[in-house]
Amino acid sequence: MIESESYEKHVFKDCEPYFAKKIHSFHDKFVDAFLLIGIDTPKKPLDEIKMTKNPLYSLLYYKRIIGGLKITKPLINIRLIENKKLNTECSIYYLNNTEDIENFYLVQRVMNWKSSKLTSHQVWQIDSIDYHELNNHWL
Repeated sequence: MIESESYEKHVFKDCEPYFAKKIHSFHDKFVDAFLLIGIDTPKKPLDEIKMTKNPLYSLLYYKRIIGGLKITKPLINIRLIENKKLNTECSIYYLNNTEDIENFYLVQRVMNWKSSKLTSHQVWQIDSIDYHELNNHWL
């Protein structure tokens, strides 16, 4: 039997001011630390993007996070659609390698970064262990 991909989806259409408030309040409430940011093409895989890293964490930590994100499906997906085009996409993942990583992570992609054809790819560590609280924020 094939299992369907099941995750929570929240789509916001043509409501950028409202979405901006939601994403800012999410960061204020739940985001613990900036981990990575890189500017590249929209569909470029995270492991192929040149990233600026938070110096508080080791290279091994980043390799494990990116590796985990590559093989894990998101639990929650949030999208802002403006004028029928994807403007922002956020995906929330839970990673646990049973060694040194057990947390929720936010991958945020902002399209047309600074009016270019490039995308800002960001990875954030979340400071919450409550899946329902993270999901209910977007309702």
